[in-house]
Amino acid sequence: MFQCVNAEDALSLFHAGLKNKVIGSHKLNMTSSRSHTIFTLTCEQVDNGDFENIITSKLQIVDLAGSERQS
Repeated sequence: MFQCVNAEDALSLFHAGLKNKVIGSHKLNMTSSRSHTIFTLTCEQVDNGDFENIITSKLQIVDLAGSERQS
């Protein structure tokens, strides 16, 4: 987990992760993903009136290995 304070921080981490992603080629695709990838963003919002009231949201972006289209 990494703490981000703005969108640029999150994008920087996303791009760092892309550099570690393993890709390979096969008959259908020259740059096929060879591993599953999950990028999770967790956002926390604190209520200024009640600091114990925290709203948490989670977004997961998933790239499944070998899930490219065949058509």
